[in-house]
Amino acid sequence: MSTESSRRHLLGLAVAGAAGGLAAACARSQAAAPGAIEPAISQAELDKLKGLALRVVRPGEAVTMDFRADRLTVEVDGSGQILRASIG
Repeated sequence: MSTESSRRHLLGLAVAGAAGGLAAACARSQAAAPGAIEPAISQAELDKLKGLALRVVRPGEAVTMDFRADRLTVEVDGSGQILRASIG
């Protein structure tokens, strides 16, 4: 997966997660194209995330609990699979 493709994938999941629909977006994407890596989201939704700081949280890592509207937090499991994405 290219860097741009990975970035689009993370941003797409974050948009869906921020709207409370991460599972729905993933299900929609898989139904539309089994094995697809990107949820079906619009360019406008991706544009909402431009300029956000990216924080990747791995298992066992300590993180601050402060809310920051300018930060995208992506939680991954031990194999790097995305578990959750949120703004804050």
